[in-house]
Amino acid sequence: VGVGVGEMYTGDQQLRRENEYLRQLEAELDAVPEADNYAYLRAVAQCPDQVADRTRRLAFLERDAFDAKSAARRMIRYWKERLRVFGQDRAYLPMTLHGAMKDEVTYLLANPHSRPLRDRDDAGRLVIYSDPGAMNGAALVEARELRVLWYLFETLCEDPASFRKGVVFVVDVRNISRGPRVKSINKSLTEARHSFINDVFPIKSATRHFCHPSAFAYYVVFPFIKFTAGRSGRQRLKEHYGTEEEVLKSLAQYGLPRRILPTQLGGEVEFDLDCKAWVHERLAQEYAASSTSSINASSGDDRSASKVSQSSISEAASAEHALRLPGSYQFPRQESQETFQPDVVNSRLVTFIEERLDHRSDQRMNRAIMAKVRDPSVSNFEAIIRGGFKYPDPPERGVPSQDVYDEEDISLHQRKNQLSRRLRQLKSKYVEECKRNDTDAGAIAEMGIEQSRVLIMEQPTIGGKAPKRQKI
Repeated sequence: VGVGVGEMYTGDQQLRRENEYLRQLEAELDAVPEADNYAYLRAVAQCPDQVADRTRRLAFLERDAFDAKSAARRMIRYWKERLRVFGQDRAYLPMTLHGAMKDEVTYLLANPHSRPLRDRDDAGRLVIYSDPGAMNGAALVEARELRVLWYLFETLCEDPASFRKGVVFVVDVRNISRGPRVKSINKSLTEARHSFINDVFPIKSATRHFCHPSAFAYYVVFPFIKFTAGRSGRQRLKEHYGTEEEVLKSLAQYGLPRRILPTQLGGEVEFDLDCKAWVHERLAQEYAASSTSSINASSGDDRSASKVSQSSISEAASAEHALRLPGSYQFPRQESQETFQPDVVNSRLVTFIEERLDHRSDQRMNRAIMAKVRDPSVSNFEAIIRGGFKYPDPPERGVPSQDVYDEEDISLHQRKNQLSRRLRQLKSKYVEECKRNDTDAGAIAEMGIEQSRVLIMEQPTIGGKAPKRQKI
């Protein structure tokens, strides 16, 4: 016992064993006094499909080694905590971005400090990356942070690896704010995360990796924590101290290679872009599932199915618009919702610049250049953040960029100038090559390249009006 049911039995025997485990679970749930079972009983009445979901119930059983009594206690705590975190109005809605989380999508995108990485570790386990230093204290709302954390754990439950192999947590503890408000919220989230894993959700914690702790934390705090955590806790707690390269090598020894890690740790994955892609993917999956469910429930009524599909498309379009709200990895972007529009990215230009980057220069600036080329709508400042440059404090509005300095004491103004200069040089080379190859001027204009102070290409008029020029 303790491994997946599907790994123990096959065919009819597996089905019989599953049904027996589920019967035992139902009996244990019925035996819980109503006074302790209020949230669960309300769920049975208001969202019976969620409560009776076979896959989720088997997940609870497998998480607790098919001990029906333990699984029942976990389910009771799950609904009790879900009611506490979301309140009466939202606790029993579908746990999706267009259901219980509908009002949190914008907040989720604006505060991307904890997300699943795109790839798994070498053992096939899910990896969650957290950067508490990215928290903007002024924008944090503890209740919303708990709901975002809850939704993150809900997504983990969809993968059997979360309760069979466990989930790996990678935390970058550099630049953690010392402000009392952020420290308080961090403490609450840490306690909630511990409770969610141990007592609420059907998932397991494999290993927690803390990267770049301070010397005091590495030599004093972590040894004390390990001393009090017991043998199991010590084995699952790993700290990685030293230079960026030393930390990367240490993580690689635990099945976490550079190719799956975010750029903030020196890896190859742009964390903020991955976050947006993840949210887009979740929305697509959830709308497809809800549309299919609604169409099936229409009992063959084509007009009803068409109406449901059209409604889903309309809602998806609204959610898609919500995803375009301003937001960057560490600091809010300054564009308004009305003016922020995604630009068309030209693959030929991207490929050209990728091939001509000087890989002997600062790789952070190279990443900033590619961030700007792939998404021309981002500001120079956001591109610099995506590249991996760190700023101790979020710059306030109205503060000149000459007065904002990064960790290396280089002004933001200087970083922006360097980014703009290298972009001008690379794009000039691209235009020259296009001309040498007799590329049509109109085609070049469609690529979004201009040759004013950056580069301007005169575009043909459309309907008697010249199109607006956009900065690159």
